[in-house]
Amino acid sequence: MRPGIFYDTVRFYAEGVKIVESHGLALELGDDFDEFARICGKLKGRVSEHFDPRYMDLLSERAIWMACYNGKGKVVAVQAIRCDDLGSATLERFLESQLPRINGGVPKIVSPGPRRISGRVVYHGELFLSENIRETQLGPCLIRLAQAEAMLRWQPAAIYGLTNKELVLKGFNMRKAYAHGHPHAIEWEELPPGYNPTYFLIWNEWEDLEWMVRAGHEAYVAGLGKQQKPEVVRLAQQAG
Repeated sequence: MRPGIFYDTVRFYAEGVKIVESHGLALELGDDFDEFARICGKLKGRVSEHFDPRYMDLLSERAIWMACYNGKGKVVAVQAIRCDDLGSATLERFLESQLPRINGGVPKIVSPGPRRISGRVVYHGELFLSENIRETQLGPCLIRLAQAEAMLRWQPAAIYGLTNKELVLKGFNMRKAYAHGHPHAIEWEELPPGYNPTYFLIWNEWEDLEWMVRAGHEAYVAGLGKQQKPEVVRLAQQAG
């Protein structure tokens, strides 16, 4: 990572943590995915296969989870990131081999983006936001923080994930600073049980991440100029 980008990323990360903490919330990072599975079980029933130690090997060596707690000690948000070093293989090839292990079925990646991405890639998922912060600016801020965490840890060629069509069409994708989003990016010979066919494949390549940290959090908050401080809705600290 070039020194200038490292400085911008550290500044961006610190600004995001300050936004979170200024509203009475605390962040925790962890690499114990048995503990993460217990947290997710309480919040949303279960952890997905992408971050389940029964499906993914050596998670503690290549993944990290982030939880956000309110003043009462209750978890109000979680997410996780996992780094996979593909070497010269493409993200297209990786997903076509990995998704059957998780979902079953036979997928085909039809989006052109994953065909040009190789090297270290980071999967970003397992997002849960409590109801009181889903429509605030705090949720996107937390998602941008996870991307900055991935930048500092792994300097990935790309970060990617899957998200609901409804969130993309509401502009959530832009507020969390994901530059690319393709509908119908994954086709299946037979749709696996429980798989949402309206998922968008979203991703940022390294130059998109550099742009995010240079722009700063305020660039992704509606109605704010470069010199203004974001006003994050304070409902989050009262969640639960």
